[in-house]
Amino acid sequence: MFLVAGVYHSKIAVAQPRIWTVDDDPVADFTRIQDALNASSSGDTIFVYNGTYNEHIVINKSISLVGENKEITIIDGQGVGTVVRIYALHVLIANFTVRNAGKTWGPPPGSWSPDSCILVDSVSDVRVTNSILTDAAVCVWIAFSSSASVSDSSVFGGVFGGIIGYASSQVLILRNAIHDCGMMGIHLDSYSTTCTIEENIVTNNLEGLELEQGSAANRVEGNIFLDNNASIVLNKCGGFNVFRRNAMTNNVYNLVVVGYNLDNFLQDIDSSNIVNDKLVYYLTNIRDSAINPLVYPNPGYLALVNCEGVKVENFNLFSNGDGILVAHSTSCTFMNVTVGGNTGPLVWGGFTFYNSNNNTVTHSRVSVNNYALAFYHSDGNLFHRNNFEGNRRQVVSDFLSPFSNTSSGYVSVNAWDDGVEGNFWSDYMGVDRDKNGVGDTPYFIDSENVDRYPLLLSLPIFDMYPPDISVIAPMSGSEVRSSDVTVVWEGWDDYSGINHYEIRIDSGPWHIIGADNATMYTFANVSDGGHTVEIKAFDNAGNMREEMINFNVNTGGLRVPTYIGAIFIAVIVVVAVGVALYLVRLKGLPRRREVSRRLVR
Repeated sequence: MFLVAGVYHSKIAVAQPRIWTVDDDPVADFTRIQDALNASSSGDTIFVYNGTYNEHIVINKSISLVGENKEITIIDGQGVGTVVRIYALHVLIANFTVRNAGKTWGPPPGSWSPDSCILVDSVSDVRVTNSILTDAAVCVWIAFSSSASVSDSSVFGGVFGGIIGYASSQVLILRNAIHDCGMMGIHLDSYSTTCTIEENIVTNNLEGLELEQGSAANRVEGNIFLDNNASIVLNKCGGFNVFRRNAMTNNVYNLVVVGYNLDNFLQDIDSSNIVNDKLVYYLTNIRDSAINPLVYPNPGYLALVNCEGVKVENFNLFSNGDGILVAHSTSCTFMNVTVGGNTGPLVWGGFTFYNSNNNTVTHSRVSVNNYALAFYHSDGNLFHRNNFEGNRRQVVSDFLSPFSNTSSGYVSVNAWDDGVEGNFWSDYMGVDRDKNGVGDTPYFIDSENVDRYPLLLSLPIFDMYPPDISVIAPMSGSEVRSSDVTVVWEGWDDYSGINHYEIRIDSGPWHIIGADNATMYTFANVSDGGHTVEIKAFDNAGNMREEMINFNVNTGGLRVPTYIGAIFIAVIVVVAVGVALYLVRLKGLPRRREVSRRLVR
């Protein structure tokens, strides 16, 4: 008996990815997007033709949902709830307008998550691209997710926010235009980490970008923040977020940093970031160094974090929005610093001290700010011979947050005079009967802080740096074709201001030009040839800087370049030689015999 064993191979049919279509045309597979989603399998693509689809959809499969044209392929939530919910991995949404969600965030009457155009919850690898997302409580909400991205989209009309990542990681927010989104354009919250925010244009929001509540190790690069109340807010976030090449322009505040431990402030923010075309200097871990505009030119923002023994002098940070931030720094000196013109609504804009002790501020001006000085747990700092002028409130010793007037419950105690002189306070109402320049009664700040020797007169600011000057015309080395030479220049001085200019030609007499006059001067009847003009700029502290230019005056005819002249002469010579040869040849030829013709009548 033979046992024959048969081996049978069975083929298991594997469904191939399919493309489903949605349209109001009967030829399409479906007329509703959700019906197509219900019929689809993971890996499928649903292509939606132009039209308005009034529905709320739930995606719980790995699919690609692609519209025909983002301008006119519209998913409309009719003002209720979230329009698109995503609860699956590996989802692509492209080429849609998703609009008109509800406007509620949190109970009552909504759930904990906001009504959104697109909600991504507890998944990974979700991509939203080339879309218009508008009119919702929050346009895009990404929670407890990783590797989600929003790119190349227009995001606007959020009541509370544009794009928010909550407790998420590796979120990519790239090349979007985000505007008019209420409280925040972009927001990372609740320990969101390793996210990338790049090349977005963020405009007209209360906050352009906020990193909050432990969010750390994120990268923010190449973004434009324009016309927001605050460009960037770091609110108790984690450390070592990296900021590169961000431009903050025409915002009330530019970089607001809030925190109560050192990690909140240890951020990697370099001077490739700019504020109104000036540089951001967010300096960390510096010891025993000089900080001044010669080393750190064109300053637009200054912060000292975890610094010790640093001497900061001769900075002018007028109308930079943020004043100067001093966090976890000790034994630093600020001298001849101007901070002013920051009058927004926050408890912010002058000097703000967090956990910083034993620093000195002297010979400085803090003027026309909403708040001049704010202290969180910062004691033993000395202020003397400063001007505090026109600030809405001079000192907040129990500062807690820029966002409210709530007391921290801790009153910082600092010194306000050196035993001889204190500071000038524009709201001091005392008198000086003995005419020694010091008020007869103290300036009362609060129960723990008193300036015992307030000054009656505003102090001049010490300026040790010369002004800047740049000659515009004529350029050095150039040729001037007129005997009347007009010299045009520009000058500026950020500290004490320009007092006057002096100008002369060829070591002749100096001509004085007032600072209020046009920065130009005409020398008449200048002879042909080489000349030298010297210009001096003087500031109000007596500092001077000089510029010199050399130029040539040529009032003669058109000067022909040498090589062109040589060519022209050569051509003339060749032509002359040719003509001469022709005439010689003509002279040597025999005359032609004249032939007369008789007319026949």
